[in-house]
Amino acid sequence: MYREDVENFICDISVWSKKNFGDQDDRNPLLGMVEELGELAEILLKEDKTNTYLTREANDAIADHFIFFCDFMGRAGIKSCGTGILEIDGTYRDTDIPFRKIGTDQDLFVECLKSQGILCRLILKREQKIREGAPRVRRRYRKLLENACSAHMLNLWCLCHQRHVSLRSIVGSTWIKVKRRNWKANPTTGANNGG
Repeated sequence: MYREDVENFICDISVWSKKNFGDQDDRNPLLGMVEELGELAEILLKEDKTNTYLTREANDAIADHFIFFCDFMGRAGIKSCGTGILEIDGTYRDTDIPFRKIGTDQDLFVECLKSQGILCRLILKREQKIREGAPRVRRRYRKLLENACSAHMLNLWCLCHQRHVSLRSIVGSTWIKVKRRNWKANPTTGANNGG
């Protein structure tokens, strides 16, 4: 996935989300991210890698998580997350975060949980007004948030790479379905105007 892909997803998802949900706080999509990782945890615990139905479920959970993640970044004012080019051979360029292949899907999932936890901690501290004060403190907080987003993006990509799926591909196919939803017009189903 390229930096431009991420920036385009953030922009497109932000526009769709604001149209459907208005001006909500970045905490709401953060909660959605946590919910989707919970779904993915359940799937990974059950998954036998030969079972394509669960693989499809896992891909959907990862893609839904990514969509919430892009909404979170857009609402937090993060237009990109320091991603460079994620190469098919597993190398990662244009970042100070090294690529690391950690082992099993579960190991990589734990890395996603850890980076998600850092994002939650940063938002919690902001909400507790612990990260306010001097401009230097606010700039440091902002840099920590941007770095946490970059690390989380890398962890998601590594998990997909480990599972032999393209993050760009699974998000693209899921986004085609999600962007048709109209939660404002149909709050119970999100069905598009055509039904």
